[in-house]
Amino acid sequence: MRATSSARPSARCASWNIPAFGRRATARRPTRTEHRTQSCRMPITSGALHHILGNELYRGVVVHKGEAHRGEHAAIIDDELWSAVQDKLASNRIERRHQANANEVSLLAGMIRDGEGRRMAPSHASRGDVRYRYYNSVNEGEGPHARPIRIAARDIEKAVVESLQRLIGDRAQLTLLYPQHGSEGYETVDLLRSAALLHRNIPTMAPSDQRALLLDLSLQVVVHADRIEAQIGYAALGERLGVEQLDSDQEVVELSIPTLMVRRGTDVKLTIQFDASASSSRRDPKLVELIVKAHQAKHMLGLDGKPPTIASDLDYYARNHLARLARFAFLAPEIVTAILEGSQPATLSARKLMRTSDLPMDWKQQKSMLGFS
Repeated sequence: MRATSSARPSARCASWNIPAFGRRATARRPTRTEHRTQSCRMPITSGALHHILGNELYRGVVVHKGEAHRGEHAAIIDDELWSAVQDKLASNRIERRHQANANEVSLLAGMIRDGEGRRMAPSHASRGDVRYRYYNSVNEGEGPHARPIRIAARDIEKAVVESLQRLIGDRAQLTLLYPQHGSEGYETVDLLRSAALLHRNIPTMAPSDQRALLLDLSLQVVVHADRIEAQIGYAALGERLGVEQLDSDQEVVELSIPTLMVRRGTDVKLTIQFDASASSSRRDPKLVELIVKAHQAKHMLGLDGKPPTIASDLDYYARNHLARLARFAFLAPEIVTAILEGSQPATLSARKLMRTSDLPMDWKQQKSMLGFS
């Protein structure tokens, strides 16, 4: 039986009718390939379309082993149109990564894992008209696997953003992280100005912009059964704040996310605390200022492995004062953290610290002497 122009494709394929193919089909019996093509003409999928749009054959180029060579065939797409399409594809990739068009952005997708190293993927559950979002551990490979962890997306996302805001809004901690020593302190002023601007903008950012910020800062979150750890890149944060030269080999900056183990019936669950700002009211500004000055003195005296920056005509008393300050740049990390968080012993003050003449270098002895034991 000869194929005729009256033969109609199935309803699911009717939208993809190719007139030229139909005319050719009336002239002779279609081959097996042509028949399969005629009867199953389906819309092009996004993957196939993406492949077509990225195929350099259309611009007269042949790619072999990763290298592009000018082909002998004529181009049917000019370079201007090709470049415009590639720019659009690249822009779409960025939008998908930032979830710019998503109805509900999963801020931490791709940046959160559990304590077993398993990625935690976004998921949701609905009850009536209410939608609840979570991050769930994903088991990959053969078992047995540890018990999966599930955490409310809203809670962990809020905790991470608030922790980042606290860090960026903490002028003393930023000055300690990025000690700038430009003439008359102008670099420090620029650092704090950039931080204040970012701190003000974060709450009003669109969720996709917040996600883009967290990606730029190389955020990594690890959810353990009893705690949550989060960190961002030291260099990435410095670059975002306009720091041109880093004076430290530090790689990451820890974000503080306070948690509490709460018993609910027979289960003990991890709960995020959002009232951690209360500790900042107990912070001693003079102690914090002393720590900042200690690190500046350490840099000026060249005790950080770099050439000294103090003036050669500086008198004895000024040099001695710098040396006394620099001692506190070698305090135990736990002591410095407690001072910045305001959780140091009530008996510790800047006056007492300055009057401590025989401060040991051993961290355990330091904590015992200053009342941290």
